[in-house]
Amino acid sequence: SSLIEISRLRERMEKELALESKKGRNVKLGYGGLADIEFAVQVLQMMHGFRHPKLRSANMLDLLRFLATYGIISQDEAEQSQKYYLFLRNLECALRISSRHATNYLPTDSETLGGVARLLGYREKDNEGLKLFADYEAVASGVRSFYRKIIGVLLRTAL
Repeated sequence: SSLIEISRLRERMEKELALESKKGRNVKLGYGGLADIEFAVQVLQMMHGFRHPKLRSANMLDLLRFLATYGIISQDEAEQSQKYYLFLRNLECALRISSRHATNYLPTDSETLGGVARLLGYREKDNEGLKLFADYEAVASGVRSFYRKIIGVLLRTAL
């Protein structure tokens, strides 16, 4: 089925494009990254967009809200996913500002990570980087759970 292909494509992105096994945390293409939210929502768009024209929007935050409005995902899932999405987008911007070039990878050294955290408003004196990393891991885990739930439910109904 095309859902299985989509799921396989997402796994390949994580391994081949994000190089997750080698480089670590890629906030866009890696485990629990922006692509997980985008893939899950785009699959839901393909399945329900013909019935609900508002789901043809390109704005991710609006889409999550519309999905909840139509009862396709819960209100809680929509709100959590919006928070996760904004966290990851802001992190992506901070990474680009701090490195002065386009990157989606979290830095591995604590000094650079601390600088990124301060850009995002963390103020835990000397522990900003650790706090940011802990928040990132929690968000990535929540995003991956959302992605797995959406893809899992759809695969079960498609089979």
